[in-house]
Amino acid sequence: MTRWIPVVGLVAACAAGLAGCDDANACRPTCGAGFTCYYGVCVPGGPDAAGDDGGEIGPRDDGGDVGPRDDGGAEDAVSSCEAVGGAHDEDGDGIPDECDDCPEVSDPGQADADGDGIGDACEFPGDPGRVSERVAFLPFLESAGWVAEFGTWWRRDDMLGQDQQFAGANAFDDAWGFGDDVVVRTITSWGTGTDTTYRLSGVLLRVDARTPPSDWYYCCANAIGGTVQIWSFQAGAFDLLAEEPLSVSINSGEWYGVVGSAQGGEIACAVESAGSVVGSTVAGATLPLSGGIGVRTYGTAAVFSSVTAYR
Repeated sequence: MTRWIPVVGLVAACAAGLAGCDDANACRPTCGAGFTCYYGVCVPGGPDAAGDDGGEIGPRDDGGDVGPRDDGGAEDAVSSCEAVGGAHDEDGDGIPDECDDCPEVSDPGQADADGDGIGDACEFPGDPGRVSERVAFLPFLESAGWVAEFGTWWRRDDMLGQDQQFAGANAFDDAWGFGDDVVVRTITSWGTGTDTTYRLSGVLLRVDARTPPSDWYYCCANAIGGTVQIWSFQAGAFDLLAEEPLSVSINSGEWYGVVGSAQGGEIACAVESAGSVVGSTVAGATLPLSGGIGVRTYGTAAVFSSVTAYR
């Protein structure tokens, strides 16, 4: 569960994430008693009991799909919002996830100026017309088999975490089925890091895993110096495409939103703190990459409370 307040802070081919919904809006495997399938997530209908997944080095795999699936039509129906006391509320705004038009960012007023079902707080910063459909909401209550490259990943207490304090670590959906143009927001908190130049946390876009290691675009914030950055990686070469200063410092143990957008030939990146945009930048998308979404750290441990994808 994430609120905009301070908190105290896989090896390759390990599973992470959540179970997906099929075309009949049923989770695979079927959600247990007291759970409802919502945007690829088995959302509990009672008090949050996700707890620890048993202490494995890698997160528990529930045997479900690697990633969520879309039925290609209108939004899947969800259970009634009446009588859902005790249901999971990721953003802590008093509205259960399955009823919330912006489940990852607190918006108790549920403002939705353009009426597209995506709350104003969850639209892409400065461009509410960029998205009109939520295709994945992952609060990391369960495992769904995200692939990881490097690092020490775990999933428990409604969070995905990475404990390695040096170099890079990726976790991503290698069976993405929603196209290359997408907006992805993660809510993340920095832990301890050892790198003296880069301590990065953020989202991966167009993760192309056809020839491992994967190639990708990366939208992130750097806790060293306080900047928002866009990177690319292809054929073993890193390229810092864009960088702009943030108006706030990145403090270990506080929550921040990192929002990445891939639209045609442009990659955009924004960082949010306490519900406000504190930095943004854009870069050209010139590499022939095609693939899914994910998260990445570099030079630091970090936790991710949720990942949400829109198009």
